[in-house]
Amino acid sequence: MNDDKGKCLLFKQFLEGLDTIRLCEIARSVYAGQQPAYTRDAAEQLLFAAPYMLVLSNKKLPALEILKFLVLNGIQVHPNMSKMELCSNLMALFAKESGSEKLQKTNLAQTNIDSKNMLCPHSNSITECHSSVDLLPQQIQKQSEPIKLPKYEINNEQELLQKFIYAFSEEFYVLFNNLGTSETKQLKGEHFFNYCMFHIKIIDVDAEKNEFFNDSMAILQRLLNIKLHYQLYLSPYVNGVKWEKDIHGLIKICLGGRLYQYEECIGTFEQLFSLGEDLQQGNIYRILNSSLILKSMNRLLGNGFLKIE
Repeated sequence: MNDDKGKCLLFKQFLEGLDTIRLCEIARSVYAGQQPAYTRDAAEQLLFAAPYMLVLSNKKLPALEILKFLVLNGIQVHPNMSKMELCSNLMALFAKESGSEKLQKTNLAQTNIDSKNMLCPHSNSITECHSSVDLLPQQIQKQSEPIKLPKYEINNEQELLQKFIYAFSEEFYVLFNNLGTSETKQLKGEHFFNYCMFHIKIIDVDAEKNEFFNDSMAILQRLLNIKLHYQLYLSPYVNGVKWEKDIHGLIKICLGGRLYQYEECIGTFEQLFSLGEDLQQGNIYRILNSSLILKSMNRLLGNGFLKIE
């Protein structure tokens, strides 16, 4: 969905459901007080010019407003859902409306999986992938060729989706571990939506830090800094990956693994992903939001490098 080409009707309806005072507060907050917004028309114009996620994730917008709008539009939600999850569901609703006239049914038997571009079919099941075992840092670095899955091995939608999840779960960490190296395959902005929400939590023996980002380039820069400063390698336990494709088309992935510094295992990591379809490209999925937790048995935070500014 391209925010520069106009907003969908549902977004307009969502803004109309907010009172004028709150609408103006959100608009001023989104633009960091640099744009005047003291009337409803002025606030709506400013918010229509901003990316969806920048508006929805703003601290001045209560999660309850998003929850109520989802319920009014027939979306099943849970009262204990986080604001990030509510935003993701509303983004999916916007995307469904914007792309309803563009999307066509895909013949899954003729669909190729390209893990680099994150291609994936549709499914609504919850399952667990059974694939390879824990990968060592040396093995991850040597995987430079893209993963290709022959079409004739795919028997049904379920297997196709499982193979995509398996491919993504390996490929993401290949790209992460290649950050700052001479390898051409590295994490890039194209793997994320521009408004991607990313949470990084770093826990060591005596401290804990949380950082939040909602810009793809800022996310890449932070991951690169962490990777290079500590020479960290993430080794995923692909065999334990869990995933779900919800009714809105979001693919949610949960997995963990070992955290290495050079060749020494110093802890573990856990990561959650929500992948959304890029409706401008068609059948290409990018990272909509993610939460990465690094748990180290050593002191990583002592020198202040990871201090939140």
